[in-house]
Amino acid sequence: MSNGQTRIEVFFSWQSDISGDSTTQVIRKCLRVASTELEQTRGNGNLLIHQDEATRNLPGSPNIAESILRKIEVADVFVCDITTINRERAAGARPVPNPNVLYELGFAVAHLGWNRIILLFNEAFGNFDNDVPFDLEGQRITRYSFDPHTAAIEGLGKKEKANACDKMAEPLRKHILEALADIVAHDPPRPADDKESSLDELHKRKDYLMVTEVMSTFPLNMIDDFIDFLANRRMSQKSFFFWESFKGLITSSRFHINDGDMNRCIMGFYRAWGSCYQFADCFHSPNGEDPIFQLEPGDAPLPSARALALNRMIACSSDTRRTLETLLRHIRKHYPKIDLDYTSGLAWSEYQHQNKTMK
Repeated sequence: MSNGQTRIEVFFSWQSDISGDSTTQVIRKCLRVASTELEQTRGNGNLLIHQDEATRNLPGSPNIAESILRKIEVADVFVCDITTINRERAAGARPVPNPNVLYELGFAVAHLGWNRIILLFNEAFGNFDNDVPFDLEGQRITRYSFDPHTAAIEGLGKKEKANACDKMAEPLRKHILEALADIVAHDPPRPADDKESSLDELHKRKDYLMVTEVMSTFPLNMIDDFIDFLANRRMSQKSFFFWESFKGLITSSRFHINDGDMNRCIMGFYRAWGSCYQFADCFHSPNGEDPIFQLEPGDAPLPSARALALNRMIACSSDTRRTLETLLRHIRKHYPKIDLDYTSGLAWSEYQHQNKTMK
């Protein structure tokens, strides 16, 4: 979340047994359209719904199973496709959904609770009344029917086929929109909420969530580059976006940390990073590149005021490095469950999303 926005993490658990254009792709599209509609009509500009799945936006080669479970644990909404995957099964064989989806669903139930879960079943590939596992029968399941490969649709032209598919997917979009809106409006408690036996545990959990959100406003490698750039009299253009995102959260009424030491670490870093921008007037951008500190022609001595600004800027960059290291030490010691690679990935994802939106 940034600039006071409420960020909702939606994790989509999909299967690849059925053709993607019959299940996964249409669900993904309906999720995206419904999320955008909810942001625009009910968010008052303060709602951001982020769609995630599998190992999207994770750098390197992470352990896939661990990465997926970690994403599910911090999600606000879990959407899964429990459509039967063996429609053409042998006589007497049991109908089954994708096993990996069911495993992820069980994990989501334990950490998020049923009220944050959206179950989807495509009746074009299974008999709802006979196929749904017994353990899921009592839960609310969205039934829809979507198959773009029927003879009637395959015989249409490209444009007519696209229109027919959009019409066929419309009920799914509406169901997803209603379910998302309900979860956002009521913010159902998670199972862990009922287990918190003391005020200290409640404060700790809230701090975990807030610190995770804070660290999701900027990537660590960007901060490293920012500090190195300043030491070489340059300023990273990307840093302005992340600084505004970070500052927007820290200065919003939502920001609160119960852990006094953590609060001091965050505020110390906030002041140090922000102090670096007081020298922005001393920079210029040649050919639209990253701004560089203005020097005198022919290596002439700097005017005293600008020489003083340069020395102070270098000192501020050192303070930024020092306070960042203090913050990271505190997180790694007292908040070990926070995955800093994951939060950095979220920050980059938001940056790329905003860049794409503005183009």
